[in-house]
Amino acid sequence: GILMDADISPSTGQMVTISTPTFRNEQTMYANDGTAGQLQFWSWPDGTRQFSNLTMPSEPRAVAFRPDGTEAAVMCAAGQVLTINAETGQILARLKTESRRLSASYPEGQGRVRYTNDGKSLIAWTHGVWVWDAETKALRFSKKNAGHRVISVDVSKDGHRLAVAGGRSSMARVYDLSSGAMVRPAIKHPDAVFAARFN
Repeated sequence: GILMDADISPSTGQMVTISTPTFRNEQTMYANDGTAGQLQFWSWPDGTRQFSNLTMPSEPRAVAFRPDGTEAAVMCAAGQVLTINAETGQILARLKTESRRLSASYPEGQGRVRYTNDGKSLIAWTHGVWVWDAETKALRFSKKNAGHRVISVDVSKDGHRLAVAGGRSSMARVYDLSSGAMVRPAIKHPDAVFAARFN
């Protein structure tokens, strides 16, 4: 198959990978027969496979560990976000975004997921951005991006702000990470915005 993404937990020495069939297209991406893709945990020090392969509900696009290593989250092409217990390999929660179906082209730029550095928030982004409480899995807020893909997000060092780069919408926005309120008016750029970073 094709390795789509991987992450390593500095806390536990585990690695998590996601993969798809070698020959992928629009049909395989959204197959509901368990063949769209898989997630696998590994022991990073010796490469030992842990648990059974976990089949994904649609093609997996991105995976990330929570900083404390207790769980991992995966973003799938049909908008599903799954959180998985890293000690058992079992699904903890099935979350959902309202994203449009993603394309088979340029998968690395469509559908991403990450935890904040303090482990308190889970963030997913495609044609918008969704923020959940990482502990309760309750949705804090979501923001659509006017039909354009969100290219990247960044979290301020104090964990209070979320910067969102709007790609071809040519806009960068900063939100309060707890409430979703816009901190300041959107910043208009003369061209496409592919990254927004806090200093």
